[in-house]
Amino acid sequence: MPSWSHADFGKLTRRLVRGATAVLAACTLCGGIDCSVFGLRPALAQRQPQVQLEIAVDPRLPPTTQQEWMRRLAAAGIERMRLRTGLPDDRPEIRSLGGDPPDYAVRAVIDSANELSVPGAKFRPTEAERFKKWLDELLEKGPPDSRPRQTPLGIDIIRFQMLHQDLARPVTFSTSNRPRSEVFSALVKMTKFAVIADPVVENKIGDDPVTAELQGFALGTAMAYLLRSKGLALVPRADAAATTLVVLPARKGMAAWPVGWPPEGPETESQPKLLEFLTVDISNSPITEVVQAISRRIDLPYLWDDVALARFGLRPEESLVNVPQTKTTHYRLLKQTLFQAKLRGEIRLDEAGRAFLWITSRTPLETN
Repeated sequence: MPSWSHADFGKLTRRLVRGATAVLAACTLCGGIDCSVFGLRPALAQRQPQVQLEIAVDPRLPPTTQQEWMRRLAAAGIERMRLRTGLPDDRPEIRSLGGDPPDYAVRAVIDSANELSVPGAKFRPTEAERFKKWLDELLEKGPPDSRPRQTPLGIDIIRFQMLHQDLARPVTFSTSNRPRSEVFSALVKMTKFAVIADPVVENKIGDDPVTAELQGFALGTAMAYLLRSKGLALVPRADAAATTLVVLPARKGMAAWPVGWPPEGPETESQPKLLEFLTVDISNSPITEVVQAISRRIDLPYLWDDVALARFGLRPEESLVNVPQTKTTHYRLLKQTLFQAKLRGEIRLDEAGRAFLWITSRTPLETN
């Protein structure tokens, strides 16, 4: 998961007015406990949607269970709730009560294992704050089953498809030996989405010459590659108004745009020529020459993972490999020679579906 919270977007305009007095009342007539917090609202305040929360508690649990849950939920900031003894036909549910924005009635069920269930989620007593977040997202985004499916990048599938399609256009100019910041600026102009970076981060891109030839690669893969070498990442963000790409320092677990995507099937399906046979006899040849020769034979572009190579002190141009005369496939030859050089290769796809070879260290980085 990303290190920044996607649920924060859109919440800046929703400020709940909290009351000064909390009322906790036991209601023996209804067989449960009602908890409500009332507070003053400023004149002409915009209507805030509300959740009417009803929690049915399994009668087999200890009598103190309702009070304990109420205490934890109130401490998490859940201000309106009603707890009662559960009935056999109680099921978790969400009902819209109408309004603009809509109010919701939520029935949660605490089962015999003392876990609180709502549609699509479960919470232990220690996860009251996470349940509060679930309720906030219900008001912001609607019921879980009505929301667009989320992607690992933290944006919904519709936004992702639009972004992916835009970043699939090919780089149309040569990048080799051009200043990195100049190349990145040219790539930014190719996308219709705004790319945002504060001046400090932007300066980290630098003006060192780009050693890789990115012409022909899809825009998204090229941008992610240029930033990765400088410890930066391209992070999609979306709010109600727009989708943007933000350049940020890379961190472990960040939901950043990757340097290519893993193929859905076997690697060789993405480039069938990898399974073609050839006869080789390699003696003390640099791995860089072997990779370049295979790339030209089967039209498979490649990129070196400069971050991993630097981290482990690997110098491919100095790594000599040997393969006695034999008949083998391009795929096995790549695996064998890269292994000798303490490297490994992965077949990845750019946004346009074009296969390329990603060459990284045999020892994985924490973030790769």
